[in-house]
Amino acid sequence: MSKSTYFSFTSHGRRFSINATYIEEVFSLPEILLLSEAAQDIIGALNLRGEILPILDLNISLGAATSDYHLSDSVIVLNQDQLRVGIIVNAVHSLETAALEDVPTESSNHPDLADVKRKHMIAGLVQDPHNTLILEGPESWLQYVEVQQVVSMASLLDVPMSASAELNPSSADGDTLLQRPIFFPEASPADREILRQRADSLRQPLTSPETGNLKTLSVISLGGQLFGINLDLVQEFIELSNVTPIPCCPPSIVGNLNLRGDVLTVIDIRSLMNLPINPMPKKSQAIVLEADGITAGVAVEHVLESMFLLNPQEIRPLDQADDGLSRQYLTGTATYNDAKINLLDLSKVLTQGELVVDEVA
Repeated sequence: MSKSTYFSFTSHGRRFSINATYIEEVFSLPEILLLSEAAQDIIGALNLRGEILPILDLNISLGAATSDYHLSDSVIVLNQDQLRVGIIVNAVHSLETAALEDVPTESSNHPDLADVKRKHMIAGLVQDPHNTLILEGPESWLQYVEVQQVVSMASLLDVPMSASAELNPSSADGDTLLQRPIFFPEASPADREILRQRADSLRQPLTSPETGNLKTLSVISLGGQLFGINLDLVQEFIELSNVTPIPCCPPSIVGNLNLRGDVLTVIDIRSLMNLPINPMPKKSQAIVLEADGITAGVAVEHVLESMFLLNPQEIRPLDQADDGLSRQYLTGTATYNDAKINLLDLSKVLTQGELVVDEVA
């Protein structure tokens, strides 16, 4: 049976998962332009590189009266057959690969769905430790005409985020400005400036000299340092547990684990990178990667972000100062949340890192 990849995240204490084919990108919460008379699920809009992106608050869409926001929140951009919306979530978690038969669901009458008003948005509930709600694609949430009503408001493209006005989509000429409520009014002045800077950055088109083609990375921590991994290599993120050691192996081979019936070899790249070999945290994870026909799990301490967009023009050459890392597996450095991030070529690690299991006669 063919397998699909699911993307999981949390919104207001609930764990959700959605087919990863709908995921276009993820970015930190920016300032949102609130709309007074859009569809009931659409709270506002965002100028995303010269196009209007309708924004939903998933918590409100599922029936809550209000919602709180945090600077650490994210926006997930979903796209299904050209119906494109963004949803505000509290945290993004992982990619998980599973066959449809591996994703058991309960009926919409389950007690955990009792307070969900728009049950048509929910495909089912997985009875895992999180009671994960599986979301339908966005076409099941919204009518195309409702989204297009917002997308067609070209006047939104020119509204500065500092303006204390709102576009009223029901006005006769589409250009009438009314007093608007402020998005995230609890934000401090410093946090509000960060939100506006994020919004201004997202307004830049990909073809502009300032942005170029964005790279999508997963951000991990290992040996007390941050690393960025090309998301194209990542199949999923899993918890590192029940690993069976393999005899006669180099220290970089952690062992094998059963991944839904398949044997996955887990490796520890810290020795290759000249990182300290300290005990892994109890809730450490592994990234399942495939490169040049090789599939393996790479043990990591934490996955900080599943999908991080990096402007290639922000990539810097490796520092001349010797920080002890094996430079042969690094392609450069960048900045992630004011911290240094090393760009790791895991394809090269898997194919040239001499991660060989010795055979026993």
